[in-house]
Amino acid sequence: MSLDRVVLRASSKINLLLNVFGKAENGLHYLESVVIPTPIFDVIEIKKRCGSEIKVSYSNNLHFENDNVLKIATKIQNYYETSGFEIYIEKNIPESKGLGGSSADAGVVAKGLKKLFNLSDINPEILFSTGSDVTYMYYGGSKIIKGLGETVLSLDLKPRYICVLYDETNSSTKKVYEKFDKIGGNNYLLEDFFKTGKLSNALQNAAIEVEPKIQDNLNLLNDVGFNNVAVTGSGSAVIASSFDKNEFVECVKRLKDNTTANAIAYHYTKSKLTTL
Repeated sequence: MSLDRVVLRASSKINLLLNVFGKAENGLHYLESVVIPTPIFDVIEIKKRCGSEIKVSYSNNLHFENDNVLKIATKIQNYYETSGFEIYIEKNIPESKGLGGSSADAGVVAKGLKKLFNLSDINPEILFSTGSDVTYMYYGGSKIIKGLGETVLSLDLKPRYICVLYDETNSSTKKVYEKFDKIGGNNYLLEDFFKTGKLSNALQNAAIEVEPKIQDNLNLLNDVGFNNVAVTGSGSAVIASSFDKNEFVECVKRLKDNTTANAIAYHYTKSKLTTL
């Protein structure tokens, strides 16, 4: 049956583990990361239209320079020779927090266009060339990301409780990686992460150097009782993780009593995210 319209959710992500290695010739960094979704998501509507024009719009009249959604939409139209279409995105994922908002939208737009035009699986080069997180966002779920972001491996991860904390602080991915190239960072063995569940981010020190307020938010998580905390991505959001529900719930209560920042608490399983 031919479709004229699709509506999909684009979930944000957090990095439970992020190791950063050397740089490739194109300037991108080699990564190893354990990534899971969060319950923060954008809503994307794609509709066919007459002619060949692509139209992209966002809620609240938002506009993004170098828009990944327009980039990937244009690549897919050119590669698969589709008709025109319009994309409307209800934005809920905050930008510049390390939650992958623009990549999430691009990856899910690719998924939506595949469904709308009954395409074969999207060419991996289209995904990867749009952004290093876009391949993961296209597949979604719990994954290990390797290489420059082009390798995405399935992952069966133990359930856990997660808290995501973010405020008005914005973090520049470009500046954080530039700082990382100067000061370096600490990697954590993937096998040790699976044994302990310890959060780790090689970009953390660089992110704090760029935006010192990030350290304040990490301290706040520690102060309310969380003992497993880290920055996600290049920041500015910070996260806490626990396997103990009672301990986690008490920490979240204390956190919400001590901050006006956004605190999103949820229970993660491979098949379901439950907001607490």
